[in-house]
Amino acid sequence: MKLISMTDFLDQNLNTGCLASQLTVIHNYKNFLKQKRELWMFVPCKFVDGAWVVLECPNYFNEWLRGSISTAEFEIYELCKEYQEAKERCLFEGINKTQASIIMDCGTIENIIHFDLTLTKTAIKQLL
Repeated sequence: MKLISMTDFLDQNLNTGCLASQLTVIHNYKNFLKQKRELWMFVPCKFVDGAWVVLECPNYFNEWLRGSISTAEFEIYELCKEYQEAKERCLFEGINKTQASIIMDCGTIENIIHFDLTLTKTAIKQLL
């Protein structure tokens, strides 16, 4: 699902389901659009000393995803787990650190619709 304007969202969602569920989804999307953007929404981050710090993808992350890294390799395992959890918190897919820094100057989520961003499963859960 792409990030779209409220008008387009209304056009797409007013003919589905019962009125109560339509209103809930519309209300959730309005709140979603009004959020102030934060770095964690776009790239995997952790909160350190009052600021969001971008996490780099560990070199061995793909091996970890395939199950090749065991819990016995504790430090590597924990880095990969931390990165995966941060990645799952993101609200938008496929954004790199450079793009995120440009987007961060835009105010609310509503102000970044023109970037043609794709919502993650996490973002879609907020809307439904």
